[in-house]
Amino acid sequence: MLFHPLWRHIITLKDLKTNRIIQIVYPLLVYYILYDLSNVIFLGLFGNKFGSLFCLMLAALFTIPFLWVVYRKIPIVRNDGLHKDTLKRDLLFIVLIVVLGIGLNILASHLPLQEVSSGFQKANETLWDGNLIIKILCNAIAVPFLEELLFRGIICSQLSFWFRPWVGILCSALLFGVMHFNIVQFLYAFLVGLVLGISYTKTHNLLIPFFGHGLTNLVVILYFM
Repeated sequence: MLFHPLWRHIITLKDLKTNRIIQIVYPLLVYYILYDLSNVIFLGLFGNKFGSLFCLMLAALFTIPFLWVVYRKIPIVRNDGLHKDTLKRDLLFIVLIVVLGIGLNILASHLPLQEVSSGFQKANETLWDGNLIIKILCNAIAVPFLEELLFRGIICSQLSFWFRPWVGILCSALLFGVMHFNIVQFLYAFLVGLVLGISYTKTHNLLIPFFGHGLTNLVVILYFM
C-alpha cells in the first residue's frame, strides 16, 4: 500500500513527540517507584534500629544505578570530569549555587515556615534523623547525586537538547520543586533548581550541579548542628 509522503511525515512527528514524553516520564516513574518502594522496605527492615535518614540513604543508593543506566544511554551532550580550561567558570557556578542555597536556608530558618506546612515539618524530621556521618552521607552525597542525575542529567539535558535551554532549566526546576511535596521546599528547590539547571546547560557537566548541591547541604548541616 502506498502512503502520501505528508502522511508519513505526520506519523513521524507524532511518534517523535510521544517518544520524547516517554523519555521524560519513564525516568520519573523509575525514580518514584524504586526510591519510594525501597525506602518503605528499608524502613521496615532497619527503621527502628538505624532511623529514617539511614533508610533514605539506602533507598537513594539503590535507585542511583538504575537512573545511571538511563542517563548514560540518552542521546545528550556530556562533558565528564573537570578541566583546567573551564575550571574557573565551573568553580564560579559551584560558589553561586552554594551562596544562594545557604542564603535561602538561613532566610527560611528565620521565618515561621514550619507552622505553615506540615509536610515541611515531616521532611525536616527525616532529614535530621541521624548522626553527623549519616547526615553527610545521605544529605550531602547520596540524595544530591540521585536528584541531580534525574533532574539535571536526564530531564534538563533532554528538554534543553530537544527545545531550548530555558525550557529544560524551567521545567526541571519546577519538577524539582514539586517532588518535595510541600510549598516551603517547593519555593526553595525551584529557585535553587534554576541555578542548578543553568550551571548544567552551560557546562554539560553533571559534577557541577552535584558539587554545588552537595556542598550547600554540607554547609547547612554543619551550620545547624
